[in-house]
Amino acid sequence: MASDPTNRETLVLIFGGRSPEHQISCLSARHLLAAIDSDRFNVFPVGIDKTGTWSISESASIAYKTGDFPETLDPAGPLWEPLDGLAELSSKGPVVVFPLLHGPMGEDGTIQGLLEIAYVRYVGSGVLVSALAMDKIATKEMLAHHDLPLVRYKGIHLSLIHISEPTRRTPISDAVCCVK
Repeated sequence: MASDPTNRETLVLIFGGRSPEHQISCLSARHLLAAIDSDRFNVFPVGIDKTGTWSISESASIAYKTGDFPETLDPAGPLWEPLDGLAELSSKGPVVVFPLLHGPMGEDGTIQGLLEIAYVRYVGSGVLVSALAMDKIATKEMLAHHDLPLVRYKGIHLSLIHISEPTRRTPISDAVCCVK
């Protein structure tokens, strides 16, 4: 038996986004949506398309109501402005945001900063930790500053490298090289 919808917390599920990991986010959102406890939450699905347009996701809304979940969710639907929309939802009762955005403009502190400005609770790391986790060199510098053990590394910012045409691939050393 479902609880009274007026007493449930609103869970704003934000997915999609402008990053190259857009489709992974839409797939993640599909699985989270299918697992949400409808006795505890009213779900408000918000999709962000690849151009950065925010919408109330029609495919997610239909899937949640019918229980028929497509393989992935489409972020498209009626336009939605995040700051005004979050303020309106918050005026009606408790709200928590679950950002399922991957990569830049999602898990890099930007969405977390927006949610801080909007004064809404959210799932996951805060602005600073999210930003640090995306910047691998800054993370290593911060860890080293606090004397935490690290493997040897050499940080190279792409902005400092001039690559002439044609591009050559030359070994850095016998060490393993990871580019992120």
